[in-house]
Amino acid sequence: MLYKFLYKEGTGFIEYIYYLENEKGVRVMLEIKSRELRNFHKEFDQFSDVIAIEAILKGYSKGKLYINDFKNPEALVIWNEFDGFYVSLSNEEIITGVYDILSQVVKDNASGLTGFVIYIDEKYDDQIAQIIPAGKYSKLEVLFYTAENFSKSRRCAGNNVIKEIKYFKDIKSYIGFENLIEVVESTWISYEAFKQHGEGFVAIDEEKKRIMGYCISEHVTNSSIEFSIELEESYQGKGVGFELGQKMQEVCKNTNKRPCWYCTDDNVASMRLAEKLGLELKTNFHVWYIEI
Repeated sequence: MLYKFLYKEGTGFIEYIYYLENEKGVRVMLEIKSRELRNFHKEFDQFSDVIAIEAILKGYSKGKLYINDFKNPEALVIWNEFDGFYVSLSNEEIITGVYDILSQVVKDNASGLTGFVIYIDEKYDDQIAQIIPAGKYSKLEVLFYTAENFSKSRRCAGNNVIKEIKYFKDIKSYIGFENLIEVVESTWISYEAFKQHGEGFVAIDEEKKRIMGYCISEHVTNSSIEFSIELEESYQGKGVGFELGQKMQEVCKNTNKRPCWYCTDDNVASMRLAEKLGLELKTNFHVWYIEI
Protein backbone atom coordinates (compact mmCIF):
# COMPACT_ATOMS: atom_id res chain seq x y z
CA MET A 1 0.00 0.00 0.00
CA LEU A 2 1.19 3.52 -0.80
CA TYR A 3 1.08 6.10 1.97
CA LYS A 4 1.32 9.84 1.33
CA PHE A 5 2.10 12.30 4.13
CA LEU A 6 2.44 16.07 4.19
CA TYR A 7 6.06 16.91 4.97
CA LYS A 8 6.21 19.73 7.53
CA GLU A 9 9.85 19.76 8.61
CA GLY A 10 13.27 20.37 7.15
CA THR A 11 14.33 22.73 4.39
CA GLY A 12 10.96 23.64 2.93
CA PHE A 13 11.82 22.00 -0.39
CA ILE A 14 9.75 18.90 0.28
CA GLU A 15 5.97 18.84 -0.25
CA TYR A 16 5.06 15.22 0.52
CA ILE A 17 6.76 12.02 1.52
CA TYR A 18 5.66 8.69 0.05
CA TYR A 19 6.02 5.30 1.71
CA LEU A 20 5.31 2.14 -0.23
CA GLU A 21 5.02 -0.99 1.88
CA ASN A 22 4.99 -4.32 0.08
CA GLU A 23 6.57 -7.73 0.24
CA LYS A 24 9.90 -6.23 -0.82
CA GLY A 25 10.04 -3.88 2.15
CA VAL A 26 9.56 -0.15 2.49
CA ARG A 27 10.31 2.26 -0.36
CA VAL A 28 10.52 6.01 0.17
CA MET A 29 10.31 8.91 -2.28
CA LEU A 30 10.04 12.63 -1.53
CA GLU A 31 7.98 15.02 -3.64
CA ILE A 32 9.64 18.39 -4.28
CA LYS A 33 7.59 21.58 -4.05
CA SER A 34 6.74 22.92 -7.48
CA ARG A 35 8.40 26.29 -6.90
CA GLU A 36 11.72 24.54 -6.20
CA LEU A 37 11.88 22.41 -9.35
CA ARG A 38 14.25 24.72 -11.20
CA ASN A 39 16.91 24.04 -8.55
CA PHE A 40 17.32 20.48 -9.90
CA HIS A 41 17.91 21.33 -13.54
CA LYS A 42 21.51 20.12 -13.75
CA GLU A 43 20.55 16.63 -12.56
CA PHE A 44 18.76 16.10 -15.89
CA ASP A 45 21.45 17.39 -18.25
CA GLN A 46 21.69 13.91 -19.78
CA PHE A 47 18.20 14.44 -21.26
CA SER A 48 19.08 17.60 -23.18
CA ASP A 49 16.98 16.57 -26.20
CA VAL A 50 13.79 16.18 -24.14
CA ILE A 51 12.09 19.58 -24.22
CA ALA A 52 9.41 18.49 -21.74
CA ILE A 53 11.90 18.22 -18.87
CA GLU A 54 13.09 21.81 -19.12
CA ALA A 55 9.51 23.05 -19.54
CA ILE A 56 8.42 21.17 -16.41
CA LEU A 57 11.36 22.45 -14.37
CA LYS A 58 10.60 26.00 -15.54
CA GLY A 59 7.05 25.65 -14.24
CA TYR A 60 5.21 25.99 -17.58
CA SER A 61 4.31 22.34 -18.07
CA LYS A 62 2.70 19.92 -15.66
CA GLY A 63 5.04 17.70 -13.72
CA LYS A 64 6.20 16.49 -10.33
CA LEU A 65 9.71 15.72 -9.13
CA TYR A 66 10.49 12.86 -6.75
CA ILE A 67 13.80 12.12 -5.06
CA ASN A 68 14.79 9.28 -2.73
CA ASP A 69 16.89 11.45 -0.40
CA PHE A 70 17.12 15.20 -0.03
CA LYS A 71 20.76 15.60 1.02
CA ASN A 72 22.29 12.93 -1.23
CA PRO A 73 19.75 11.90 -3.87
CA GLU A 74 20.60 8.82 -5.91
CA ALA A 75 17.30 8.79 -7.77
CA LEU A 76 15.54 11.80 -9.28
CA VAL A 77 12.34 11.20 -11.19
CA ILE A 78 10.08 13.60 -13.09
CA TRP A 79 6.49 12.50 -13.69
CA ASN A 80 4.55 14.40 -16.34
CA GLU A 81 1.33 13.78 -14.36
CA PHE A 82 -0.09 11.76 -17.20
CA ASP A 83 1.75 8.74 -18.55
CA GLY A 84 5.50 9.24 -18.42
CA PHE A 85 8.56 9.32 -16.16
CA TYR A 86 12.07 10.65 -16.74
CA VAL A 87 14.50 8.86 -14.43
CA SER A 88 18.00 10.01 -13.45
CA LEU A 89 19.97 7.49 -11.37
CA SER A 90 23.43 7.47 -9.84
CA ASN A 91 23.05 4.10 -8.12
CA GLU A 92 21.74 1.15 -10.12
CA GLU A 93 21.10 -0.87 -6.95
CA ILE A 94 18.01 1.18 -6.08
CA ILE A 95 16.30 0.85 -9.45
CA THR A 96 13.91 -1.84 -8.21
CA GLY A 97 12.69 0.34 -5.36
CA VAL A 98 12.21 3.31 -7.69
CA TYR A 99 10.23 1.22 -10.15
CA ASP A 100 7.98 -0.18 -7.40
CA ILE A 101 6.94 3.18 -6.04
CA LEU A 102 6.48 4.84 -9.43
CA SER A 103 4.26 2.00 -10.60
CA GLN A 104 2.11 2.54 -7.53
CA VAL A 105 2.02 6.32 -8.02
CA VAL A 106 0.56 5.77 -11.50
CA LYS A 107 -2.05 3.33 -10.21
CA ASP A 108 -3.11 5.71 -7.44
CA ASN A 109 -3.12 8.95 -9.42
CA ALA A 110 -3.87 8.15 -13.06
CA SER A 111 -6.93 5.93 -13.12
CA GLY A 112 -7.88 4.66 -16.54
CA LEU A 113 -4.35 4.32 -17.85
CA THR A 114 -3.42 0.94 -19.21
CA GLY A 115 0.30 1.66 -19.12
CA PHE A 116 3.03 4.25 -18.70
CA VAL A 117 6.39 5.19 -20.19
CA ILE A 118 9.83 5.33 -18.55
CA TYR A 119 12.76 7.17 -20.13
CA ILE A 120 16.00 6.13 -18.45
CA ASP A 121 19.63 5.90 -19.51
CA GLU A 122 20.08 2.84 -21.74
CA LYS A 123 22.88 1.55 -19.49
CA TYR A 124 20.10 0.39 -17.15
CA ASP A 125 18.31 -1.64 -19.82
CA ASP A 126 19.34 -5.00 -18.37
CA GLN A 127 18.06 -4.10 -14.90
CA ILE A 128 14.76 -2.78 -16.26
CA ALA A 129 14.20 -5.97 -18.22
CA GLN A 130 14.82 -8.04 -15.09
CA ILE A 131 12.46 -6.25 -12.70
CA ILE A 132 9.43 -5.86 -15.01
CA PRO A 133 7.23 -8.95 -15.33
CA ALA A 134 7.71 -10.81 -18.59
CA GLY A 135 5.26 -9.78 -21.29
CA LYS A 136 4.43 -6.51 -19.54
CA TYR A 137 6.87 -4.23 -21.33
CA SER A 138 8.08 -3.19 -24.74
CA LYS A 139 10.69 -0.78 -26.05
CA LEU A 140 9.57 2.12 -28.24
CA GLU A 141 11.96 3.97 -30.49
CA VAL A 142 11.43 7.75 -30.39
CA LEU A 143 12.66 10.05 -33.15
CA PHE A 144 13.53 13.68 -32.44
CA TYR A 145 13.25 16.14 -35.34
CA THR A 146 14.30 19.77 -35.27
CA ALA A 147 15.68 22.55 -37.47
CA GLU A 148 18.27 25.25 -36.99
CA ASN A 149 16.87 27.32 -39.86
CA PHE A 150 13.59 27.47 -41.77
CA SER A 151 14.66 27.70 -45.39
CA LYS A 152 13.93 24.08 -46.30
CA SER A 153 10.20 24.07 -45.56
CA ARG A 154 7.98 24.19 -48.65
CA ARG A 155 5.63 27.10 -49.09
CA CYS A 156 2.04 26.53 -48.09
CA ALA A 157 -0.33 26.23 -51.05
CA GLY A 158 -3.51 25.66 -49.05
CA ASN A 159 -6.33 28.10 -48.42
CA ASN A 160 -7.86 26.79 -45.21
CA VAL A 161 -8.74 29.26 -42.47
CA ILE A 162 -6.19 29.10 -39.65
CA LYS A 163 -7.05 30.71 -36.31
CA GLU A 164 -5.18 30.99 -33.04
CA ILE A 165 -6.71 28.81 -30.35
CA LYS A 166 -5.86 31.27 -27.58
CA TYR A 167 -9.01 33.14 -28.43
CA PHE A 168 -11.83 30.65 -28.05
CA LYS A 169 -14.45 33.31 -28.65
CA ASP A 170 -13.40 33.21 -32.30
CA ILE A 171 -13.90 29.47 -32.73
CA LYS A 172 -16.55 28.47 -30.18
CA SER A 173 -19.22 28.37 -32.89
CA TYR A 174 -17.37 25.63 -34.77
CA ILE A 175 -17.82 21.90 -34.17
CA GLY A 176 -14.68 20.39 -32.68
CA PHE A 177 -13.56 16.79 -32.52
CA GLU A 178 -11.74 17.35 -29.22
CA ASN A 179 -12.05 19.65 -26.22
CA LEU A 180 -9.14 21.99 -26.92
CA ILE A 181 -8.91 23.34 -23.39
CA GLU A 182 -8.52 19.78 -22.11
CA VAL A 183 -5.86 19.16 -24.76
CA VAL A 184 -3.92 22.23 -23.65
CA GLU A 185 -4.23 21.43 -19.96
CA SER A 186 -3.01 17.86 -20.47
CA THR A 187 0.54 19.23 -20.65
CA TRP A 188 0.38 22.86 -19.47
CA ILE A 189 -0.05 23.74 -15.79
CA SER A 190 -3.08 25.83 -16.75
CA TYR A 191 -4.82 27.33 -19.76
CA GLU A 192 -3.78 30.78 -18.50
CA ALA A 193 -0.11 29.71 -18.59
CA PHE A 194 -0.62 28.49 -22.15
CA LYS A 195 -2.14 31.83 -23.20
CA GLN A 196 0.86 33.63 -21.75
CA HIS A 197 3.68 31.41 -22.99
CA GLY A 198 2.25 28.95 -25.53
CA GLU A 199 1.07 28.98 -29.12
CA GLY A 200 -1.68 27.12 -30.93
CA PHE A 201 -3.76 27.09 -34.09
CA VAL A 202 -6.82 25.39 -35.52
CA ALA A 203 -7.72 24.75 -39.15
CA ILE A 204 -11.33 25.68 -39.93
CA ASP A 205 -13.66 24.26 -42.57
CA GLU A 206 -15.85 27.36 -42.99
CA GLU A 207 -18.41 25.61 -45.19
CA LYS A 208 -19.13 22.85 -42.67
CA LYS A 209 -18.32 24.98 -39.61
CA ARG A 210 -15.96 22.31 -38.37
CA ILE A 211 -12.52 22.24 -36.81
CA MET A 212 -10.41 20.06 -39.08
CA GLY A 213 -7.37 19.87 -36.83
CA TYR A 214 -5.14 21.70 -34.41
CA CYS A 215 -1.48 22.39 -33.72
CA ILE A 216 -0.34 23.30 -30.21
CA SER A 217 2.92 23.93 -28.44
CA GLU A 218 2.99 21.12 -25.89
CA HIS A 219 6.18 22.36 -24.21
CA VAL A 220 8.00 25.69 -24.48
CA THR A 221 11.43 26.76 -23.22
CA ASN A 222 13.60 29.82 -23.76
CA SER A 223 15.06 28.28 -26.90
CA SER A 224 12.60 25.66 -28.19
CA ILE A 225 8.96 24.91 -28.99
CA GLU A 226 7.81 21.30 -29.00
CA PHE A 227 4.59 21.07 -30.98
CA SER A 228 2.13 18.42 -32.07
CA ILE A 229 -0.59 18.22 -34.71
CA GLU A 230 -3.86 16.29 -34.58
CA LEU A 231 -6.42 16.03 -37.39
CA GLU A 232 -9.97 14.78 -37.59
CA GLU A 233 -9.82 11.55 -39.58
CA SER A 234 -11.83 12.80 -42.57
CA TYR A 235 -9.34 15.64 -43.13
CA GLN A 236 -6.18 13.58 -43.02
CA GLY A 237 -4.00 13.38 -46.12
CA LYS A 238 -5.25 16.72 -47.50
CA GLY A 239 -2.41 19.02 -46.50
CA VAL A 240 -4.15 20.43 -43.44
CA GLY A 241 -1.45 19.21 -41.06
CA PHE A 242 1.20 20.83 -43.23
CA GLU A 243 -0.58 24.19 -43.16
CA LEU A 244 -0.87 24.03 -39.37
CA GLY A 245 2.77 23.06 -39.04
CA GLN A 246 3.86 25.98 -41.17
CA LYS A 247 1.97 28.39 -38.91
CA MET A 248 3.92 27.04 -35.94
CA GLN A 249 7.12 27.30 -37.97
CA GLU A 250 6.39 31.00 -38.43
CA VAL A 251 6.07 31.38 -34.65
CA CYS A 252 9.41 29.65 -34.15
CA LYS A 253 11.08 31.87 -36.71
CA ASN A 254 9.61 35.08 -35.27
CA THR A 255 10.57 34.16 -31.69
CA ASN A 256 13.97 32.71 -32.64
CA LYS A 257 13.14 29.32 -31.17
CA ARG A 258 13.88 25.96 -32.71
CA PRO A 259 10.88 23.78 -33.66
CA CYS A 260 10.89 20.34 -32.05
CA TRP A 261 8.90 17.28 -33.07
CA TYR A 262 8.78 13.78 -31.57
CA CYS A 263 7.25 10.61 -32.95
CA THR A 264 7.78 6.87 -32.75
CA ASP A 265 9.54 5.08 -35.58
CA ASP A 266 6.37 3.24 -36.62
CA ASN A 267 4.45 6.47 -37.29
CA VAL A 268 5.28 6.91 -40.96
CA ALA A 269 2.81 9.75 -41.52
CA SER A 270 4.30 11.76 -38.66
CA MET A 271 7.84 11.24 -39.96
CA ARG A 272 6.83 12.34 -43.46
CA LEU A 273 5.12 15.46 -42.15
CA ALA A 274 8.19 16.42 -40.10
CA GLU A 275 10.40 16.07 -43.17
CA LYS A 276 7.93 17.98 -45.35
CA LEU A 277 8.08 20.82 -42.84
CA GLY A 278 11.83 20.92 -43.27
CA LEU A 279 12.71 19.32 -39.97
CA GLU A 280 15.68 17.00 -39.80
CA LEU A 281 16.21 13.93 -37.65
CA LYS A 282 18.63 14.94 -34.91
CA THR A 283 18.67 11.87 -32.71
CA ASN A 284 16.68 8.87 -31.59
CA PHE A 285 16.30 7.11 -28.25
CA HIS A 286 14.17 4.39 -26.78
CA VAL A 287 11.70 4.44 -23.93
CA TRP A 288 10.06 1.61 -22.03
CA TYR A 289 6.31 1.14 -22.22
CA ILE A 290 5.05 -0.66 -19.12
CA GLU A 291 1.63 -2.28 -19.01
CA ILE A 292 -0.26 -1.90 -15.75
